[in-house]
Amino acid sequence: MIRLWTIVALVSGALVVGAIQRVLVQASTLDWLPRSALESATTDWQLIQSTVVSILAVLAFTRVRDLAKTFAASERVAGSILDRVRHVDLDAMDISPRESEVLNLIGSGLLTDAELSEALHISTSTVQSHVKSLLRKTGLSSRKDLIGVAHISRNRP
Repeated sequence: MIRLWTIVALVSGALVVGAIQRVLVQASTLDWLPRSALESATTDWQLIQSTVVSILAVLAFTRVRDLAKTFAASERVAGSILDRVRHVDLDAMDISPRESEVLNLIGSGLLTDAELSEALHISTSTVQSHVKSLLRKTGLSSRKDLIGVAHISRNRP
């Protein structure tokens, strides 16, 4: 995976090359450099700058392609979870108010017993009890599935 500092270094390099080109043009304009030196140096610097920009374009394309694959995989996983939990009707189940709170917190991203325990000011064993009860009542097997249930229940009219 390409690191951010590598991209920043390449962009900085391209900016430095551009700045050097401008200095050479100004030096030639003021007759500090002969025109032939300017043409030779400018061509070399333009080649370096074009190479750096081309490398950046390839790296950016590769990174965007990798991100697109990751997003596609995430969408497939989310779709799979939602397909597994669509049948769950919380209104038809005997969900306690505390279990409902636990479910809402799981849906908002609190997944560990410690996180839920801290948010609800209850012990981790009580959290585990509520989660097991929710899984039993819904017929599901994982907290990830409970995230899907929470999402669906939140988005119902």
